[in-house]
Amino acid sequence: MRALAFSPEGRLASAGDDGVVLVRAGARRLFALHPIGGEPAGFAVTDDGHVQIYGDATRRFLTCAIGPIHHPLALCEEEVVVPDLVRRVLAGDQSYAD
Repeated sequence: MRALAFSPEGRLASAGDDGVVLVRAGARRLFALHPIGGEPAGFAVTDDGHVQIYGDATRRFLTCAIGPIHHPLALCEEEVVVPDLVRRVLAGDQSYAD
């Protein structure tokens, strides 16, 4: 871990090396943010595997794992990609997981 930061009110903490992990105080990890090196792109992912995509280049890097085989993201995109995932997680809205 190269960096650690807390929100002013102390309810959120973030830590990072090659990405950033956001944790609510006294709770589990909310999500992790991962940049795509050399691209203006990246993604956020929750522990249950839901993803928010930033930048078109990200789709080239993400895959769907079905058993030991990785497939193009298009195969599972409807199930795992959630628009506004970060906003929803921070607001405590877990309806995307239904």
